Amino acid sequence: MTKRWLTARAVLVLGIVCLILGTVVALRDIHRFRENEYATFSRQSAEFASIFVKSASTWLARENASALDGAVRLFLAGSGQYVRITIGDDVALDERSDDTSIADLNLDLDVGSWENGWPRSVLRSGGLDLAVPMTLQVSGVNSVGWVQLGFSDRHAASLVRGHQALICGLAMGAWLAMMALGAIAVRLRGERRAEADSERAQVIVRGMLEIDRETCAVRLNGEEVDLTPKTFDLLTFLALHPGRTYSDAQLLEALWADAPYADSNDVKQCIYQLRQRLGAVHPDPKSIVVNIKGFGYRLEAPTEAELSRD
Repeated sequence: MTKRWLTARAVLVLGIVCLILGTVVALRDIHRFRENEYATFSRQSAEFASIFVKSASTWLARENASALDGAVRLFLAGSGQYVRITIGDDVALDERSDDTSIADLNLDLDVGSWENGWPRSVLRSGGLDLAVPMTLQVSGVNSVGWVQLGFSDRHAASLVRGHQALICGLAMGAWLAMMALGAIAVRLRGERRAEADSERAQVIVRGMLEIDRETCAVRLNGEEVDLTPKTFDLLTFLALHPGRTYSDAQLLEALWADAPYADSNDVKQCIYQLRQRLGAVHPDPKSIVVNIKGFGYRLEAPTEAELSRD
């Protein structure tokens, strides 16, 4: 049974609802992926910062400037954006990369309200800022300082953008496929409905051919055509499916289902008789019931121009 709800409007409404739901699901997945990716980025950055601070405190205590400078250069050549080391109120080192996004970045720390020994990390647009406390012992004197490191989030942002493109592409592709299938289903339903309406019609009109199924009358260009019950059934069947070609086997299944011993000879004989009856009012009945060699028969609607030929 054909579903009544399967209409173009229903498919459109369903498509809009699915688009909204799909967008919500996609955004939630992208947000979850971003949170996880940036959590990993922050954790790895903190681990690197911890190692860097321990090494830097040793190099500063030993006044090994070359080792510290090499580590800073290596960091800035990778994902690092800046390195700043303050000891007390003095800035011991301040190096930045060529990244234009940090050109106006204020690195002055306000640590008055911070807990002692608590590293500070802040995500910002374009990267992550880390501030880690450091204790130095130089000549038996303890000094407190801070190491500030800036990490670029290019890699994490690239992964997020790639995931976003993938999810959006999959979601949009699935939605377009669903809408295409819905449109095909609506079209098929329309064709089946039109065919069903045609089959229920009492009067079938194909060009100059008119078949009245209630009175079993056939008129060609207004002239009555006298048919037998079987030739009437054959003509009606072909008229219900204009342009379609039916083989002998298909016609036997449709019109001789109650005659198990019928064969293709019965079909050919019925075709011959039908053409003979139509030939009484048409100069070329073979142009109405057309034989497609190797495939079967189909009905071609007769035109007034054909009827005028003699």
